[in-house]
Amino acid sequence: AMWRFTRLGVGEQRKVLLEAMVTDAPAVYPKELVNVCTVSALGDTNLANSTSRASVVVSEVVADCNTFYFDQNLFTPDGGADLTIFFGLETQAEVTLDLYDITGYHVTQIAKAVFQPGVNSCVWNGKTERGEKVGSGVYVIALRTGSLICWKKVVVLR
Repeated sequence: AMWRFTRLGVGEQRKVLLEAMVTDAPAVYPKELVNVCTVSALGDTNLANSTSRASVVVSEVVADCNTFYFDQNLFTPDGGADLTIFFGLETQAEVTLDLYDITGYHVTQIAKAVFQPGVNSCVWNGKTERGEKVGSGVYVIALRTGSLICWKKVVVLR
């Protein structure tokens, strides 16, 4: 696109807002998308000081945090059933699921693996990596993949 300003005085500024959307996902991740902008005056032959580049790196595509949920938010591990954690992916991606207590202390890593597109699930048995039972309380399960971080609260009752 080209915009022409008929008059622009010394020290005067004009802002141009351009919004764009990538409609086709890149075939390979991560993918760098580059924008180049050139501003020049009539008769300006030196474009070296008139060009600006900006880029963004697109990592794997994940639907959104709404595809991350549990089979129950009130979890009673002594009842014999594990907590099932569901999440949806649009592409294959490495996913990390971590458990934190309400103060932000990292309690355990529930999963770290490459998952396939579609709905996936992991189970948590209510224990730490060392096999210790977590106490009753409010916990946060965080899902990380690429640049996406989602979290959900779960209440553990013993």
